[in-house]
Amino acid sequence: MLYGYEFKWQGQARAAARQAFTAAYPEAQVETITRENFRDFVG
Repeated sequence: MLYGYEFKWQGQARAAARQAFTAAYPEAQVETITRENFRDFVG
């Protein structure tokens, strides 16, 4: 399984970047890490 992470400390995730990644890797799981959920990511 391939995982992709987009880290956004300020602002929203860019849909274009996510779409390009998922087009290149359709089987991958993609998650956006923000200041609200980063503790779950590192914890």
